[in-house]
Amino acid sequence: MNEIHCLSSAQVVLEYSESKIAKFERRDCVVRALAAFCEISYDVSHKFCKDVFKRRNKQGVYATEAQLGVFLKENKNTLFGKEVKTLTNNFTYYGSTKRQMTLLSFIRKHSKGFYMIFVRGHALVLKNGILIGNANEHKHLRRRVEIAYKIK
Repeated sequence: MNEIHCLSSAQVVLEYSESKIAKFERRDCVVRALAAFCEISYDVSHKFCKDVFKRRNKQGVYATEAQLGVFLKENKNTLFGKEVKTLTNNFTYYGSTKRQMTLLSFIRKHSKGFYMIFVRGHALVLKNGILIGNANEHKHLRRRVEIAYKIK
């Protein structure tokens, strides 16, 4: 895999360009990632983040990974009717040392499938080897993946 393909979430998220909420939002990577991951509209994802994660308008969601983990546990690992599996992000490095994967190594290992990925302070989606998030995600591939979720 020589080149990483990226798409802006605005191109992928349902009804993003028609959403009046999206036009005035910022710091909404979790909202966009959730919408792309679950294939729901931006407005539905925004309401979910507001209700479940207590997200305020124009402010990011904090501790999303933990909150999403609790939500999945309470809802039998389903999110908008899709079964979701939590992936740990440790791999063995030189024998027995545990390390976190970078975004690049995660993409190489998981080139097939549908994943929601959290790196420090940001969320994005990987769909069959294509990154969905900000248009410049391919420039930040050395970030460490904190946790990822996969649609089964």
